[in-house]
Amino acid sequence: QLEEDELLSVVGHELSHLKNHDPFVMFSLSSLEYLLRFYVFWPYLFFFGFYSYWLYFMVAIWLIYFFGKFLEGRADLDS
Repeated sequence: QLEEDELLSVVGHELSHLKNHDPFVMFSLSSLEYLLRFYVFWPYLFFFGFYSYWLYFMVAIWLIYFFGKFLEGRADLDS
């Protein structure tokens, strides 16, 4: 069970995400990465090789992950 002040902190954190439109930002960023991967990079997969695809994928996932961590930190500061 959470204490009342802990519960208010959690609710404030989540409301901060909504206030800053974080779910929409992460959805847009993930969708943009998906479109970039399949409509821009996929045709060049055989030209550049399979390892370049995995390198792109790992860098993209790494960037999205750390951007999400930034949004979490911002929500902590705003709440």
